[in-house]
Amino acid sequence: MRFLTVVLLLATAVMPSTTSAVLQSVSDPTYGPGSITRDTDTGLEWLDLTNSYNQTFVYVASQFGPGGAYEGFRHARSDEVRLYWEHGGISVGTGWSSANYTPCSSVQLMVGHSEPSPGFWQSVGFTVESPQPDYRNLAYINSNANSRPSEGAAESSGAYDADSHSAPDLGHWLVRPMAPVGVQATTWTAIRHLYR
Repeated sequence: MRFLTVVLLLATAVMPSTTSAVLQSVSDPTYGPGSITRDTDTGLEWLDLTNSYNQTFVYVASQFGPGGAYEGFRHARSDEVRLYWEHGGISVGTGWSSANYTPCSSVQLMVGHSEPSPGFWQSVGFTVESPQPDYRNLAYINSNANSRPSEGAAESSGAYDADSHSAPDLGHWLVRPMAPVGVQATTWTAIRHLYR
C-alpha cells in the first residue's frame, strides 16, 4: 500500500497542469537577476534578448555546448516564440492595435528592449529558421507610446543576414528546458551533462 501511495504521489507531481500559462521572471547565476523568463505551460526558459545583443547567429550557435556562453540554450523556432508571446497575452500577427500595447510592453519589460526613439520600444531577435543560406528569420515585438492610442504589435517574419551580422539592439530568441521545481539552474545543467 505504501508503494502505491508513493507511485500515485509521484505521478501526480509530474502530471501536466491544466491551469493557464504563467510567465515568471527569475534570476540565473550566470546571467543575473531577472534574466530568465519561465513559461510554466511549455516548460521552457527564455533568456532575455539583451544577453545576446550584438552577436552573430554563428557565434551564438557555437556557444550552446558545455562551457559556452549560452550553454544549454538553443535558438527557438518561430512557433515557439509566437506561443511564448501568446502566453504573455499578445495577439500575434494582428498588426498594430491598442489592445496589444499593454501585453507587448509587459513582455518587453521581461525580455528586454531597445528604445530607438523616446516612447518606442522594440524587442528583436533571430529564430532558428533559415529561409535561404546565411539568412535567419526575425521575430519582433514593438510598442509605441507615442501613437494615440498607444499601440503594440508582434510578428515573426522576414529574413536577415544573421550569420555575419550583429547589432547593438538585435538579439536572439534563446530557449532551454525549465529546471524541475526546487532544482537550481546550475544543478540542472550538471544533471543534463550526465545524460548526454
